[in-house]
Amino acid sequence: MSMRFSVRGVVLVAALASVARGAHADSGTSFPAPVEAWRSLIAEKADGTGLPIDFLLMWVQRESYGNPCALGIPDVEAGIAQTYHPDDDRFGATFDELRAACVPGKQDAARPLTTEEKDLQVTSLVGKVKNARDVARAQMKRAGVTWSESSTDFWKLVKLEHALPALGSDYLRPCADALGHPPATFAEFREWIEGLTEDQVIAINPRVKPWASLAQRRRLFNSAEKTGVVVSESE
Repeated sequence: MSMRFSVRGVVLVAALASVARGAHADSGTSFPAPVEAWRSLIAEKADGTGLPIDFLLMWVQRESYGNPCALGIPDVEAGIAQTYHPDDDRFGATFDELRAACVPGKQDAARPLTTEEKDLQVTSLVGKVKNARDVARAQMKRAGVTWSESSTDFWKLVKLEHALPALGSDYLRPCADALGHPPATFAEFREWIEGLTEDQVIAINPRVKPWASLAQRRRLFNSAEKTGVVVSESE
């Protein structure tokens, strides 16, 4: 769930202070201070993964605004990445572990995060995004899509897997079948999905019914696009 949060209270500032290192000189994108505060730790944990650092930071900005106590779906989504629990426990942290330093039921910190708790926040983020990337690769292969992994199209699909996994897994191949060719861009994929009626969306996957309205589809694709667009061809 994409949300924007302001940093509240001295406690939360203290919790993030020891993480902050400032922006890398080679970064083409600057982020708000609560997001930039995570940059060095994210770069450390993502080293060797091939994940674009600015994409990870934009994910954090869109999902939590850098607030480790951010809440999405109650008792399900948590942390700077807004991982989905218990499914996402596999990425290294449970809901309760990500919320250990937070005021119960609130988006405020009760105390500064420990070094281990900061690590869990970022390890969970990196694991989540690595998995989303792997899922996007598989979705593209099934549909015959050949978007470059250096393109914004690819990374928009990666973020769409977090917004609503079924959109990539169950709709990319039907899109290719309907067009007579794999969608050349993420925008073409989006245009096809937005051209469907609600009944057509539901017919492909009935479980998508709560998100079948055009407004919901646009919201989910907007979130993916606003995150993926940060990746440049030079990443």
